[in-house]
Amino acid sequence: MSNELLLTECDCPDLILPRPWPDTININVFETIEHRSSYLRQINELAALYAYRFPEVTSLQVVVREFFGPFDPFMISLLYCFISNLKSLEYLGPPLFPYTFAKHTLQKLSLHIYYSDFNHFPEFIPETLQSLSMVIEEPALKWKCFRASCDSKLIEFGSLTSLNLVGGRYTSTSPTEEKVELVHDLCLRFPILNCLRITNLKLNIEEARCMLQAPLKQLYFTGEIDCALQLCRIGFGKLDMLSVYLVRCRRILPFEKLTPKLNTLFCGVADIPIVRAKLYIDVPKWGNAQVYWPNLTHLTLNGKIDFDTIFRIIPAMPDLIYLILRLTFDDLEEI
Repeated sequence: MSNELLLTECDCPDLILPRPWPDTININVFETIEHRSSYLRQINELAALYAYRFPEVTSLQVVVREFFGPFDPFMISLLYCFISNLKSLEYLGPPLFPYTFAKHTLQKLSLHIYYSDFNHFPEFIPETLQSLSMVIEEPALKWKCFRASCDSKLIEFGSLTSLNLVGGRYTSTSPTEEKVELVHDLCLRFPILNCLRITNLKLNIEEARCMLQAPLKQLYFTGEIDCALQLCRIGFGKLDMLSVYLVRCRRILPFEKLTPKLNTLFCGVADIPIVRAKLYIDVPKWGNAQVYWPNLTHLTLNGKIDFDTIFRIIPAMPDLIYLILRLTFDDLEEI
């Protein structure tokens, strides 16, 4: 028997259950409820009925695409019915959580909350989580989903081994554009975190320092060069592997100004056995830019780069053992 449940909605809620249950059960909230005055009470009873019918559910995926539609109270009530047994929860939608999740044993949590409302954020207990993934539309609110210690501002993820942070569609990654986040009185602790993924998200200094103080073994970074340099200045610790995918290189800086930043980054990753980099640089000839990328072991180059330039920079990467070229040419005669 499967123990996974997927909740989604369009105009009315659809409960999509894996076999041996029926493929689709359609419930129109307003048809189910005969009297509008008893709306919430019967919604809660309906949710409790489903929780009673499927007691083995330990994995729940919830997708809400409308703001405050008829599906919302049913989804929230059902989620509260299931929460004590859940091991895995994926939630995508607005923050519709009027109460905290006081008791849960979640091990895997994935959140994409795309509507900002200080009063309706969930509050999860962080101690049991082993894997956490968050898509962040509002950087200043990302830790509001977790309960701090009663007598302090400490949020401790005592069991967390994998953390994935992704910037949302409207999240700025530029240090000069992003509003300053005032979390200096908030302390994060990750005592056994070993894998960190950061994608198109600018962390403030305090957050970055808390994460890099963890016993990380793998760090995957996707973003702009200045954000990568911020992490480098704090220190990468004792990583076994660092993967850096630098985006928007040419649009941010001309190559003459980008090169010193890349040199600083790759000179600052000594003692990391595996350093991977993926660059998209649409500059055929690099002129007099002095490339020096020691410690780099794996490199993927994308864009318009001529072979003379490639042959010239290879000696500047003494530790390179793996090279992938994905090149484009305006004229086939250049090949």
